[in-house]
Amino acid sequence: SMLLPTLAKAKKKANRMKCSANTGQLAKALTGFAGENDECMPWYQTFEDSRFLWREVLWQTANKNQNPNMDHYPIDPRFLFLADTIRGDLGSAQSLQSPSDPRTKRTSDLDVAQGKLKGFARQHWYGGRRYCHQKGLSYGVHRAGDALKGQTLLIITRNLDGNNKHNGDLQVNNGGWNLIHRTLTASKANWIGAAATGKWYGNRRNISEVTMSGLDDDQGNYALSDGSTKQATNTDLQAAVKSTAEQIGGKANPHDVISRPGYY
Repeated sequence: SMLLPTLAKAKKKANRMKCSANTGQLAKALTGFAGENDECMPWYQTFEDSRFLWREVLWQTANKNQNPNMDHYPIDPRFLFLADTIRGDLGSAQSLQSPSDPRTKRTSDLDVAQGKLKGFARQHWYGGRRYCHQKGLSYGVHRAGDALKGQTLLIITRNLDGNNKHNGDLQVNNGGWNLIHRTLTASKANWIGAAATGKWYGNRRNISEVTMSGLDDDQGNYALSDGSTKQATNTDLQAAVKSTAEQIGGKANPHDVISRPGYY
C-alpha cells in the first residue's frame, strides 16, 4: 500500500510523456500535409474547397446536396478523409487520444475499430456522416501554426480555456461554436487541472468538459510547427503564445484562434 502512490505517480508521468509524443506526431502529420499543399495548413483551404470535401466525402446519403455543417472539431474530418498524408502519418484515430485523458479512450477505441478508413471515420447516427467523435479527441490546434514558421504553436492538449472566438485571417469558415473555437491570449493561457470546478461559455457549461484527469493545474503539452514538443507549465505556454504572435513571414498573418474539443 505504501508503494501505490509512487506507482501511480510514475504511471501518470509515463502517460504524460506518451501524450507529449502524440503532440509531436500530430504536428508532423499536419506539416507533412502542408508540404504537399503549397505549405498551407488544412484550415487555409478555400471555403469552396472545404465545402466540396464535406459534401463529397462525409455525406453518404441523398442529403449531400444540402449545405454542410461547418461546425466541427480540431482535426477536422474533411482533412482526414482526403489527406492521405495525415491519415498515413497518424496510423489511426488512436493518435488523437491521450493516455492522460482516459475517459476519451472508449470513444477512440470505437472510432478505430469501426472506422471506415483504416481506423478513422466511424459512421455516426445522423445523416450517415463519418468522422472521429469529439469525445474521443484529446488535442486541439492553434490556427497560427504555420509550416514556414517553425516556432509557432500548432498542437495543444485540450485542457485550456480562452476568450470568445473571432475569425482568423483567411481561414475556412467553420461557423464556429465558442465551445470549440477560442481566442487564446497570453493572459488566458493557463492549463486547467483535473480538479478544476466551475462554469464557462456564458456560465452554461462545466469546466470539467475540457479537463484531462491525468493533467493537473499548470500542466499541459504542446508541439510547435517544427515538430518539437514541450511538457509545459503555464509560464511555458504563455511564452509560446507570445512568441507565436511575434513570428513573421509564412502563409498568413499572425492570429490567436485555437480549436479544441471538449467532452460534451
